[in-house]
Amino acid sequence: RSPTFSKPFDRAVPTDEGSGGNHQMEDFDCDDVAALDPLDENAVVKFIGGRYRAAPEGRPAKHHLIYTRAGPVVVAVNPLQSVPDLYTEAERRKYARAASERAKAEKESRVIEDSDLPPHIYEVSAKAYCGMCDGRSQAVVINGESGAGKTETAKILVKDISEKSAQAEDDLAARLLASSPVLEAFGNAKTLRNDNSSRFGKLIKLHFTPNGQLSHASVAHYLLEKSRVVQQQQGEQAYHIACAPACHLQYLHHRHH
Repeated sequence: RSPTFSKPFDRAVPTDEGSGGNHQMEDFDCDDVAALDPLDENAVVKFIGGRYRAAPEGRPAKHHLIYTRAGPVVVAVNPLQSVPDLYTEAERRKYARAASERAKAEKESRVIEDSDLPPHIYEVSAKAYCGMCDGRSQAVVINGESGAGKTETAKILVKDISEKSAQAEDDLAARLLASSPVLEAFGNAKTLRNDNSSRFGKLIKLHFTPNGQLSHASVAHYLLEKSRVVQQQQGEQAYHIACAPACHLQYLHHRHH
């Protein structure tokens, strides 16, 4: 079993059916939907939406509360803007340290207090890497609707794990990350809901040496939406690779005329 960092909650978070989801900030002290009472779809949507709209003091809305726990699952809401200070080296180290301490305690059959760290994609990558270093194969499933942020989440997770395990003077991690734009060019397209929608499934396999260093990787794709090559709905486009030359020619036309 993978270790979890969720804090034990000693109270249920009440949900107000008449509030329309307009919770105050103090209602979101708990970051796990498992604490909701009642726990139903409506309460979960309101709670996650409330955390998304709320923000720490001095921060703009849609900032630091894009992640929420649902037991062992981390739920992410696309902030639709850049939040670079969520993905700093300092943040990576905090979650890596917490996962390492948890894994060590489990090996020694010790009880360790849960981390106070908030939910984050780095929590998932840190647990997966520690589990792999303990000799257990790991699988991370990233799922969601179009535009939910699956592609970006996968990039962040793969970047974190590959950089943890990259060997000195080895550019394998960099080459793995550099392959993403190529796959997006041939497999992503503009849709009515998303300007960079992945129209295929992707399976990324990372292989490691016994001492936890990245040895090789592979990327498999499947269920490509082939019909988009010849026909698209009104307002949508073909794959980026097909649109790029046309856009470039249009730019040159306007530039010279």
